[in-house]
Amino acid sequence: MQLQQIGQRCVQELDIELAISAYREYGAADKVLLLERYRNVEHLPSLAGHMALIDDKPQLACEWFLRASDHTAALDTYTDLMEWEKAIALAETHAPDKISYARQQHAAQLELLGDNGGALVNYEKALAALQISDSMFERTCKIGIAKISIRMGDLPKGLALCRELRDPLLNEECAGILEEGRHFKDAARMYRDSGNLQKAAAMFLRAKEWKQAEEIIEKTDSMPLRVQLAKVKETAGDFNGAVRLYEAAGENDAVVRLLLESLNRTDLAIEVVDRTRSQEGAKMVAAHFMKMKDFASAIRYLLISGRGEEAFLTAQQYQQMDIFAKVVGDDQPAALYEKIAAFYESRHNTVRSSEYLIQAGQPRRAVDLLLKLLKQPVTMRAESVDEDSALTALVAATVKCNDSGTSDLVSQFLLGNDDGTPKVFAY
Repeated sequence: MQLQQIGQRCVQELDIELAISAYREYGAADKVLLLERYRNVEHLPSLAGHMALIDDKPQLACEWFLRASDHTAALDTYTDLMEWEKAIALAETHAPDKISYARQQHAAQLELLGDNGGALVNYEKALAALQISDSMFERTCKIGIAKISIRMGDLPKGLALCRELRDPLLNEECAGILEEGRHFKDAARMYRDSGNLQKAAAMFLRAKEWKQAEEIIEKTDSMPLRVQLAKVKETAGDFNGAVRLYEAAGENDAVVRLLLESLNRTDLAIEVVDRTRSQEGAKMVAAHFMKMKDFASAIRYLLISGRGEEAFLTAQQYQQMDIFAKVVGDDQPAALYEKIAAFYESRHNTVRSSEYLIQAGQPRRAVDLLLKLLKQPVTMRAESVDEDSALTALVAATVKCNDSGTSDLVSQFLLGNDDGTPKVFAY
């Protein structure tokens, strides 16, 4: 037989000394220490109860403790087993000072199991049975009563206890219960009292308590809440208030929309777009100017909005190509610059066309176009052109080509080797 089994059998036979020897030899120091505590217990039922515990038979231990009238040991064992009803019954007859604590533990267990009614009864009875003042114990019971009262719909009772206890964690937990029950106004106040201002503001918004929501939102850095309140103000017709909140939340497109559509403040809308370079905002400003038939301004903001093609077509349709060319910038797709170049070529403006061919990444085409123009006799040209401007454009395009073949070709032309007429030496 193994030493462990010998020790266990000795425990069952209540032979403490032999059990200690067997477990010591086996190396079970914890068992040895336990057994040594009961060496001097002479009352056999009590000893049997303790040995049953060591043998992991708590129910049998309780039976022996009750036979031995060792009610304290029996109560402790029932408590360890979480058999609260037995513990309470035993405490009521033999340990009145333990009733409150047993009931509080039973209440906590019932609360976890979702038996709110049973938990509430036990919390209240635990308080009523308390014989000696214990502020921490009373607080624990009241916290349980507060939560369960709110959960069961007795809001006045639960909220009154929360106000009395002033416990931030309790307030937040109860606020969550109230939120689940759709009691948004009370939930908002509880979240506020817990210090969770963002949740408090969200609940005040859901409760449609706009003023209280705004007071709290101003104390937070929550952008989504600002946007939410801004939408409320917009719906209510408070456009200035909505603009202020949208701006604080960084919702610049919404700011532009309200300034244009509701407040008729085009000047401010333009300021926002120019500052933020918002494409969506620029699109709205462009549409506004189109309605006003201010095509030059519309073109500018179409470009900012990234709608270069539409800006080009608008410029063509309303004869605003010079305005378009002036504001087009140098960050558009090459295809757009090609279209501008083609437009100016069709209008017999070779110098302007060459500028946009260069921007389109086609300087050699610009060189060819300018040479073709400059080699024509003045009387045969289809356009009136300033010679200096054309030569300057030719040199610029040649430099952009950055290849010796093009440089030689243009140099021969400028030296007059083609037509026998040297051009101005500076070129």
